[in-house]
Amino acid sequence: MGLADPAEFTTASAPRSPRTCGSCRRSVPSPANRRDKRLTIQSIFVLTRRSNRLYCNFMGIVLTHCSRFVYVMALIIIIMLIQAQPTIRIEGIIGSSVQVLGPADAEFQTVIASSLSTEARTLLQPILRYAVILRNNSPRPLAGATVVWLIRNQQGREVTHTFSHQSILLDPRVLIHPGEMLLMGPERGVSRKIVSGRPAQLAHWGGSWKNEQLFGGQRSILIRLDSAISDDGVIIGRDEGRRMLSINETLRAEADLTAEMAKLDDTAVERFLRTTKEHSEMVSDSNFGSTTAYHYRLAELSALLLRVSNTQGIAKAREIMVASSKSHKIGVIHRKGDLQ
Repeated sequence: MGLADPAEFTTASAPRSPRTCGSCRRSVPSPANRRDKRLTIQSIFVLTRRSNRLYCNFMGIVLTHCSRFVYVMALIIIIMLIQAQPTIRIEGIIGSSVQVLGPADAEFQTVIASSLSTEARTLLQPILRYAVILRNNSPRPLAGATVVWLIRNQQGREVTHTFSHQSILLDPRVLIHPGEMLLMGPERGVSRKIVSGRPAQLAHWGGSWKNEQLFGGQRSILIRLDSAISDDGVIIGRDEGRRMLSINETLRAEADLTAEMAKLDDTAVERFLRTTKEHSEMVSDSNFGSTTAYHYRLAELSALLLRVSNTQGIAKAREIMVASSKSHKIGVIHRKGDLQ
């Protein structure tokens, strides 16, 4: 085998000279070069399409996972919000004509919106979640009602918060007449009679609720109508708040104080009031069961009459007690049939 001719090797290896246009002498790409350029453009186009598909697939996966993440987070937040709100159960008195409306009732929200001023609704917002409205559907006026809130304290023990709205004076302005309503909340100064067409104010409430966190941290709260008292002295309900005993002892204290003052002269009355006040305060502070309401009222009245006596004289103090004894008060609180 002979070696290749150098001329042939050179001719085969040397690049082809480009063709030129005869008129303008410009270089004209060869068919092979044009084909190579077309292949290059096609390759770039194919790669671009593949890149776009990959990008779209990638973004679809990202968006899908993001949507799932957002959905899961929203679900978790909703569950947390639901768990943060205590479950509220409301119990009335079986067979009673006193209706109990809770925050979940549409009528409750309607009554609150129409009967409380804007300022009152703003201040009461934390308490209204746990408040109730009592509607008197009975044929007789109500002289009082007691509602109990059963919750657990920070140690996990079940405790009760008891609040009453009552008056031993049968004042038409205070009585809850048939068809009228009473707002009851778990804080002093909140409970009030709802008068149609006249927005209620909060003249007797300070505007801060110390038990807001305690109530908000509960899993469940039981709100129970404990008792209701009509203007004829009949009480219905469990009366775990012992309103029958409390009111009867209050009435007995007033009657006893009036009777004793009538027996004494002016000098003896002042000494009697001072002694009664000191003794009753000591007994009341000791919390001796059923005697507490009796002595608490004695101490309260004695202190009041002493102030009147020191500023306006004994005669004025006697006048107040006589007027009190003649006022139209509720009778002895009793269960239906007890006095028959």
